[in-house]
Amino acid sequence: YISKSQYDELIERGEIYIMNDNGDPIVIKYDETVYYMVYEGEEEEVIDFNNSSKIILKKNYYPFETVIIESSTTLYLNDKVMKSAPAFKDETDGSTNSYGLWVKSGGEITIIGNGTIEARDADYSMAVWANGGSVIISGGTYINHGDGCDLIYASNGGKVVIYDGEFKATEYKGLEPGTGNKHSALNIKNSDREI
Repeated sequence: YISKSQYDELIERGEIYIMNDNGDPIVIKYDETVYYMVYEGEEEEVIDFNNSSKIILKKNYYPFETVIIESSTTLYLNDKVMKSAPAFKDETDGSTNSYGLWVKSGGEITIIGNGTIEARDADYSMAVWANGGSVIISGGTYINHGDGCDLIYASNGGKVVIYDGEFKATEYKGLEPGTGNKHSALNIKNSDREI
């Protein structure tokens, strides 16, 4: 089943990305010989992290675009899974990137409760990136993939405070540059160590 707006996009673009029940992206290509089941119900929920001071996940959340935080909010995981948007390509260096939460300057997020934030396999796979913003972690499970990527990363003056949680950092296999540690659960950009 696809929504009416997804069907319209499929007709216009010739293909669309949708998420399966596990939050993995799949591609649907338009074929005029195929009958598509279109529903008129509610669209997939898009959570506005920048215009709400309190977010409670009501179901597993698989956003289509990277969640960027540029204001202040509290996220209650509520025993749900938040799997990052499909990896995107950085146009400057060609790397693939996947961030569960990308907290930029001016952004602040407090994460509370049981649940999971998972980044997808990519050259740079981070469950949480404090890129100038502030992150307070009070629970949850954090997972990333890739070769030795940093699970929780701080740069550009970003701050991370951890009170509780479970951290499952991907293993370093030596194929890509990284810290060289077997697992890199928490790291800060070298040039920002004095901040």
